[in-house]
Amino acid sequence: MQSMLSRSLSYSTTNLSKNRSVLIVGAGVAGPVLAYFLHRYGVRPVVVERAPQLRTTGQTVDVRGAGREVIRRMGIDHIVRENITQEEGVAIVDSAGRTRAAFDVKSFGDRGFIADIEILRGELVRIIYEHSRNHTEYILGDHPLSINDRGDHVQVTFASGNVREFDLVIGADGTQSKLAVSSLGTILRSII
Repeated sequence: MQSMLSRSLSYSTTNLSKNRSVLIVGAGVAGPVLAYFLHRYGVRPVVVERAPQLRTTGQTVDVRGAGREVIRRMGIDHIVRENITQEEGVAIVDSAGRTRAAFDVKSFGDRGFIADIEILRGELVRIIYEHSRNHTEYILGDHPLSINDRGDHVQVTFASGNVREFDLVIGADGTQSKLAVSSLGTILRSII
């Protein structure tokens, strides 16, 4: 397991070449974005998601800083902007209904309560999925049960019973990652 972690941490785009396959666990925002960019390097990305369909729930996402650059490089900034929440600001109102303070989108620039590009998480996931699905294999309603380092590849056994081989497995399944805990266990906890 330590060798798999070391190999994963040292993996870089210089190692990426055509016919490499990468399994990305998690089809939220990060997994499909990563799949999009890996495909540009000639990698065959596969995204697996435990849920039977893409999750359309969640709060609004403020797209700021690096996030703006990511959507620009993906070529979806115009689509994201067409689907923003249209929030104009925040007002603090007392019990009598009087506005005590008001902050519009531009009040604090990129550090305000809301951003000028604010989109529902589900809409953002849908847009990224639509933009990546033609070059990414999506597996919904399944998840890895075991990940075994075979030296030059990784063998993954899925809950469905399917067994597949990949050059690399990347967890993008959030802060409560079952992948990280089950496959890396104490190694991951010692790094964090």
